[in-house]
Amino acid sequence: MSKFAIFGLCAGFFVMLTSTAAAEEATVSNETIIKQANHLLTWQMDHGGWSKDMPQMYTRDWNGREAKSVWTSNGQELGTIDNDATVSEIRVVAEAYQLTKDERFKASVHNGIDFLYKLQYPSGGFRQVYPQRGSDPSSSVWYSNYVTFNDHAMVNVLRLLEDARQGKAPFEGDLFNDSQRKQMAASIEGGLDYILQAQIVANGKKTAWGQQHDPVTLQPQQGRAYEHPSIATDESVGIVQWLEDQPNQSAAVQEAIAAARAWMDEARVADTRYERRVEPHFFYEPGAEIWYRFYQIGTNRPIFSGRDGVIHHDIMNVEQERRYGYAWAGTWPQKLR
Repeated sequence: MSKFAIFGLCAGFFVMLTSTAAAEEATVSNETIIKQANHLLTWQMDHGGWSKDMPQMYTRDWNGREAKSVWTSNGQELGTIDNDATVSEIRVVAEAYQLTKDERFKASVHNGIDFLYKLQYPSGGFRQVYPQRGSDPSSSVWYSNYVTFNDHAMVNVLRLLEDARQGKAPFEGDLFNDSQRKQMAASIEGGLDYILQAQIVANGKKTAWGQQHDPVTLQPQQGRAYEHPSIATDESVGIVQWLEDQPNQSAAVQEAIAAARAWMDEARVADTRYERRVEPHFFYEPGAEIWYRFYQIGTNRPIFSGRDGVIHHDIMNVEQERRYGYAWAGTWPQKLR
């Protein structure tokens, strides 16, 4: 046998081993997804949502007694889209359905999507939680009931609904019917309309968006004590990315994108570097650039704040715990280049 034939046999054997290993790895991965989805079914609440910050949901079944949510209000356990909650679980369970065609997974996904609709106000925006958190607007946790762009919560929902409507993985095949996909399209359209209407206008010009907005007045609202009504750079970047991904953009969408980009150019801080845990946090560095997390509406002055809720324009006036424990600046708009 020639050395070329021997090499061919060895190469073929190596490919076979590699393919077998890859198949075994995929099988293990698929088994893990199915196992996780089975656990998630037991943690899904009656309203269709899941909680955040409960990693045990992926590793074991609910024991029948413990709380299913980290948040309880007015005697009810709350589902949320904070920290990508519910959105992530829907995707995992949908993937398990594609692997098994188990109707339990299909029903769970449908219930999860229905929960997202419960979050959507008639104006089109999505709140952070359902049911209501807090008893009235004076509550310190009422911000969860506002339309929530914070940490890209609403944009994450819109992206999931788009994937589901278009039949992208893991939402392909018979997971949804035409009627359900039409409902998704209407929900997305409502979300788009809210985003366009809620864009903050300052000094007669459109700028960007806040972390939370009122569902009716559309105005930016208070979040936690140190998160004041303002223009929020990180969240605005996520919104612009989503708008730019929209096909067949209307003139209104293009105008919103252009205005937000122009505001970000104006708000850019040149020759500056931000260090979260090194004082005084902002340093001169030629060629560097940053954006503050929050800008005062109308002045573009940076907003910093501690747990006492007092607004400062100098970060060193904020207690160390909040200075070190929160990202007060970043380079988020660079993602748009």
